[in-house]
Amino acid sequence: MFPVTATVLAIDTATEACSAALHCGGTVRRRFEIAPRRHNTLIFEMCESLFEETGAGLGDLDAIVFGRGPGAFTGVRIAASFAQGVGYARGLPVVPVSDLRAVAQAAMERHNAASALVAMDARMGEVYYGCFRRGEDGLAAPAGDEGVAPPEQVPVAAGFRGICAGSAWRVHRDALNKALGNALEKAQAMAPGTTPERALEGAPGTMPERALEGVPGGAARICDEDLLPDAAVMLQLALPVIIAGDANAIVEAANALPIYLRSPV
Repeated sequence: MFPVTATVLAIDTATEACSAALHCGGTVRRRFEIAPRRHNTLIFEMCESLFEETGAGLGDLDAIVFGRGPGAFTGVRIAASFAQGVGYARGLPVVPVSDLRAVAQAAMERHNAASALVAMDARMGEVYYGCFRRGEDGLAAPAGDEGVAPPEQVPVAAGFRGICAGSAWRVHRDALNKALGNALEKAQAMAPGTTPERALEGAPGTMPERALEGVPGGAARICDEDLLPDAAVMLQLALPVIIAGDANAIVEAANALPIYLRSPV
């Protein structure tokens, strides 16, 4: 068991976004930057900046959280190696968090949705995918296995009516739309306070799982293609299991392993 005021550092380098977040003194401070190919130096600069701002240091940490993938092979390894090194040196517990789950959490919170299909660009004509539902605790929980596949072959549960999120929707919109079985089009109306880039209109006779306020008939659901994993969201997902000391979610540093979903090429 850890106190609610536990000092926890979270990092993510799996995509073009590089981010770090520090829970210290009951508050969260965050760094986030789109910086392809700079992660190996930038993540250390971000952590140093957070420590300087809070007055904390590696010796004050109670746990480490890292984005375990899927994502770019080099990027995923950077975060895993950081977590392993700091965790081992300081004897700290480590919490790996799925990058797909982090995107789902951000999307469901942004759009007040109950479920999300996340698809992130995996290059080489494929996408990383995962379906998630919002639990009673408000946190994203897996609704199936994560995987990698050509966009048109992404398995979608029959009757799925959640929102869609992730970079693959910008790159492979038509193919993912085929897999989803719905037509993508611009929203005719937006829920107050939301700014989705695309909207997903249900096939004839279907309705979204949770209609958006202010959308006539509730016929639109969001496709948020610009969301990227964020260490601050990973911190949000990991803090409850850290505070509870959940042995199913916390690992030793030596077991802080990345998840690639496909073999390096």
